[in-house]
Amino acid sequence: ILLTYVRVPRPTGYISKDSIEKIPLLNQWMRNLHCLFLDREDIKKGMQTILAGIEKMKSGISICIFPEGSRSKEPDAFLPFHEGSFKLAQKSGCPVVPISINNSSAILEDHFPKIKKAHVVIEYCKPFYINDLDKEDKKFVGAYTQKIISEVYFNRFFGWKTCSIAADTFACVIRCAQLRSKSVRWIQVQFYI
Repeated sequence: ILLTYVRVPRPTGYISKDSIEKIPLLNQWMRNLHCLFLDREDIKKGMQTILAGIEKMKSGISICIFPEGSRSKEPDAFLPFHEGSFKLAQKSGCPVVPISINNSSAILEDHFPKIKKAHVVIEYCKPFYINDLDKEDKKFVGAYTQKIISEVYFNRFFGWKTCSIAADTFACVIRCAQLRSKSVRWIQVQFYI
C-alpha cells in the first residue's frame, strides 16, 4: 500500500479483506485513506463494497484492489486473479493500466520483522478498456491482465538476483475521469503473488 500510495498524486483508497478491519490503529489509518473492507464470504456485502468503491471513484478518489487475495509462496508463480476484482473497473468504465512492482519483498517480508532499505522497480504497462476487449477476454479479465503483467515481469525482471519473485507485488492501475471535470484520476489495483 505504501509503495503505491506515494506514487499517486490523488487521494487513493484501497479494498482490503474484512479481517484487517479488526486490527486496532491499522483499521483507523486505512479508513482515513478511504479504504473499503471486503467480506469475501458474503456476495451481497461484496457488491455493496464495489458500489461504495464506484461512488468513491465518482468523487475523485482512487481505489486499489488486490485481486489475488494473498501472496503465492511458490517462486516464479502467480495465484489466479479473481475475476470479480475487476467489477469496479468494468462497472465504472475506467481503463485498466497494469503495473509490475518488483523487489518489494526486500523491504520487509524477506527479513521480517526488520524493515530495510531496498531498490524497488515500478513499471506501468499499456492501458486497456475492458469494454474494448474481445468477448473471450472480457469473460476472463483477470487472466488477460495477469498475462500482460507476466510478460512485463518475466521479460524485464526474470533472472535478477536481487529479487524474490514469490513475494513481489504486481499491480494494475485503473484510470478514471472524474465526473464533474475532465481531470484524470488514477485508481490502482494491486495483485500479490
